[in-house]
Amino acid sequence: MRGFLAPVWPGVWLLAAAHLLAFADRSVAALVAPAIKADLGLSDFAFGLAQGTAFVAAYAVASLGVGPLVDRIHRPRLIAAGILVWSLASLACGLATDLPEFMLARLLLGLGQAALTPAALALIAARQRRDRIGQGVSLYTAGAVLGRGAALLLGGGLLALLPAMVPIFGFAAPAPAWRVLFVLSAVPNLIVMILLLRLDDPGRGGPRLRPRMRVGPWLARHAGRYAAIMIAGAAVTLVVQTTNAWGVTLLVRRFGLPLPTAGMLFGIVVAVAAPLGQFAGGRLLDRGPAGTACPAQPCSSASSSARCRSWASSASRTAPASRRRPSRSWSSASASAR
Repeated sequence: MRGFLAPVWPGVWLLAAAHLLAFADRSVAALVAPAIKADLGLSDFAFGLAQGTAFVAAYAVASLGVGPLVDRIHRPRLIAAGILVWSLASLACGLATDLPEFMLARLLLGLGQAALTPAALALIAARQRRDRIGQGVSLYTAGAVLGRGAALLLGGGLLALLPAMVPIFGFAAPAPAWRVLFVLSAVPNLIVMILLLRLDDPGRGGPRLRPRMRVGPWLARHAGRYAAIMIAGAAVTLVVQTTNAWGVTLLVRRFGLPLPTAGMLFGIVVAVAAPLGQFAGGRLLDRGPAGTACPAQPCSSASSSARCRSWASSASRTAPASRRRPSRSWSSASASAR
């Protein structure tokens, strides 16, 4: 395990922490769904519309607009700005008094979190060793499932400890526990936001370099692969998000479990099982199509570019015939990117 984690760019851990907090804030609503529905008088349909549809719509649209920003501005600061926005959204969720207010808060949450993954993946690709990019991405994505599990485990534990109505200093009336949970979820975000503001982003802030390649022709040449990935990703997301949104509610309704117990049990399943797939997938990706990986750092200099070309040429000569095509494809794609 030590050898697996050692070569990671340290910034990956901070990005993974941000991903953890993003999914924790995203998952709090699913944990306290029965309490929100009871207090705000929402049906299953209305709650699903606010929790899922509103969030996803804002997230999807904002992600398309964030892409060009990632290519132009300081990426850690962009992520920090997104954390500030979604932290305010979490507070707004806890203060919502009806469906429109709760839906608006979820829209704001999706808007803030849309900046995270495009900027984080761009940073990992730029700063992580080329033969360890899969490892860096797996650590980053593991933060998502750990965040979801943490929200369910810690949130369920807090719900078990807190009274149904929590006295708030300075307020005459106590607040429901689910509202307090939303407010508390925003606190650790501030720490990660401050740390991100101190993270450097080499190459940003100076004169902009000429783009190395055009995205349109690249997507056109690889349209089939991207379409397959998008269809598979959409199917996986549909299943995962549906399970996450209604898993706790199902345990409460079908099996009669108390809300804190249901949250903690579901959190254990998520926190234990999901990271195993994340780490295993990253390890397999780093092995490469021919069971080897490029030894060079990211090709940001002439020497490392030459090493990449030399490695690709050697791999294409020594790999079995059935495996040579992926190596040539990698080499041509790398040359186009350079």
